[in-house]
Amino acid sequence: MNKKSLWKLILILAIPCIIGFMPAPAGLSELAWVLFGIYLAAIVGLVIKPFPEPVVLLIAVAASMVVVGNLSDGAFKTTAVLSGYSSGTTWLVFSAFTLSAAFVTTGLGKRIAYLLIGKSVTPRWVWVTLRYSSIWYWLRQHRLTPRVRAALCYRSSTAWRWLWGQNRKKVRVVSDIT
Repeated sequence: MNKKSLWKLILILAIPCIIGFMPAPAGLSELAWVLFGIYLAAIVGLVIKPFPEPVVLLIAVAASMVVVGNLSDGAFKTTAVLSGYSSGTTWLVFSAFTLSAAFVTTGLGKRIAYLLIGKSVTPRWVWVTLRYSSIWYWLRQHRLTPRVRAALCYRSSTAWRWLWGQNRKKVRVVSDIT
């Protein structure tokens, strides 16, 4: 570990310690005040990044579980801290983020995109599909805005000319939308 990462780690560890030794504000329990320090340290850790985000967040969850287990006086159990992780939706979101991070890190997403758009697939079919989808996107998204729909008529005529090539007869699209 280099000096820069070490100083970042010391800063992150100092935040909950300093907040833990300060008296809790009126109306706030000691447990809530210490948890505030832990989560503030987690936010600072996400900003200054001494470790990757999952490591910082797992350390924060583990520290909060230790604090809740020791300071709660039986009011909370450790299962209460981890109860949110029993939901299938939580793990679906977690796996989606993990897979997207893996796609970005390995470049698999780019390779799949290049495979779909590249010469290994029929280029005419891919480009026609992309052009049609962009036209339908604009039609669907901006169907209630007259000015944008008028601009869409120009865009679609340009797209049609691009789709069928410049050598074809150019058709002027007249719109009755004002």
